[in-house]
Amino acid sequence: MRILFIGDFFWPLIGGIEVWSARLVTSMVARGHEIRVVASRSELQPAEGERLDGVSIERFDFRGAVESRRLDRFGEGLEGLKRVKRDFRPDLVHLGTVGWSTLFHLLSRDAWSAPTLLTLTQQRLASQDRAADTLLGRALGAADWVSSVSAAVLEEAIELSPPVAGRSSVDYWGMEAPPEPAPPALDPPRILCIGRLVPAKGFDLALRALPALAVAHPALSLAIAGAGPERSRLESLAGELGVAERVSFEGWISPERVPARMAEASLVVLPSRQEGLPVVAVEAAWSGRPIVAADVSGMREVVAHGLTGFLVPAGDQDALARSIDQIVGDPARARGMGREARRLAARRFSLSGMLDAYESLYERLARRTMDARA
Repeated sequence: MRILFIGDFFWPLIGGIEVWSARLVTSMVARGHEIRVVASRSELQPAEGERLDGVSIERFDFRGAVESRRLDRFGEGLEGLKRVKRDFRPDLVHLGTVGWSTLFHLLSRDAWSAPTLLTLTQQRLASQDRAADTLLGRALGAADWVSSVSAAVLEEAIELSPPVAGRSSVDYWGMEAPPEPAPPALDPPRILCIGRLVPAKGFDLALRALPALAVAHPALSLAIAGAGPERSRLESLAGELGVAERVSFEGWISPERVPARMAEASLVVLPSRQEGLPVVAVEAAWSGRPIVAADVSGMREVVAHGLTGFLVPAGDQDALARSIDQIVGDPARARGMGREARRLAARRFSLSGMLDAYESLYERLARRTMDARA
């Protein structure tokens, strides 16, 4: 089967969506499918001749074309995507996100007829509440099937476009089980945050929780792993709060290193202000680490409150500190939560389960095109 995967980002692996996209595509190629990737270009990515584990990646300046409002650049991206569709002749188009590339797909559908599968990975924004007038609304209306990484994200989509209820499914992110981890160690307590350094991730709240925690746990430390525009502001905030000596900024770490890095932590904290279903939460569960997370969107589907960790109101640094304290101060509870987190991951977030679900969708949707052509 020939699948054209379209997304805003794909490689290098900057964040959760890129990790999920690369994992899905390369695994599907290993299962015998032919996949070509089209993605938006940025300064981090080469313009052409790019391959990842046998997958051809072609990039166009979708973002630059939209933001510059230049018709020549817009036309280059549109004609480029049309050419790829005509040359590759996919049985299915899979939109891995809703963004700049989605607009170009919608405008180039006449280049080649194939069903569209849309995956929703993020919580709906307030600016997307005007239904059909938004890019999200148009993408939902045009998709033959809508797959969502969490039930909460799908529920928001159905509120926006009720017909989606009849052509949609929840298909969780999955990953290979890492080696059985050692129980979380709490002497000294080591907190870990991983993700892009942007306001939506709420890492400033983790910093603000530290002064209260330091009183009860003098040896406690916080590591923040990730890159992004907020780093200097977060470093300054750590200094203002008087906790700079407890905080380490580790920069971006590769997905291959994440399980080993989590194994060094006592617990993982995700104080996000907005999410879909974060890959980091799934990785933390597989790594057998308790999770303290903001109760946003799909977080309830990966954190069982009181069993695998704690959920706190978004933006509440005091509740965040109290929940961290309950885990750090109770080693037996921390070990029990870690065990339950891994069990939940095995039931819900396996790589084989994710691949089986998407392969079934691919075959069912592509069969329509194959039958029509036959």
